[in-house]
Amino acid sequence: MNGDNFLEKYEKFELLHGINQMLDDFRSFKIEFPSSISNKKLEINSDAFKIMVGILAYIASKEHRTVPMWVSNEKLSFDYPYYLSNRLDSADKVRLFITSPSVLANKNIFLDTESLVRM
Repeated sequence: MNGDNFLEKYEKFELLHGINQMLDDFRSFKIEFPSSISNKKLEINSDAFKIMVGILAYIASKEHRTVPMWVSNEKLSFDYPYYLSNRLDSADKVRLFITSPSVLANKNIFLDTESLVRM
C-alpha cells in the first residue's frame, strides 16, 4: 500500500488532537504503516507529519510491530531539536534530551513518552 494519503486525516486537526486520534487508531489496528511513500510526499511533509511518523515509529517499535524503511528517511527528521511543548525551561529540555527514546531522538524529536499514554 502506498502511503501518500497516510495520516492526512490527522494533519487536519490541531496537533495534539490529531496525535490522540492517530494513537487511538494505531493502537486499535485501524491503521498500519503503508509499505511505501512517494518522494513527492516526502518533499512536502509538514512538521506535524514528521512528529506523527516519529511517534508511530516509537509506538510500533515498543509494540513489536513492523516499521517500514521509508520512516527512517532523513527528510522525516528535524534539522533542529523539536520539543512538543513550548513551555519548557532549560532543565526540562536537558531531561528530555537524555530520556527520549532513540527512535524519537534520531529524528530530533524530544518529548515525555509518558504523555503518549493519552495526550
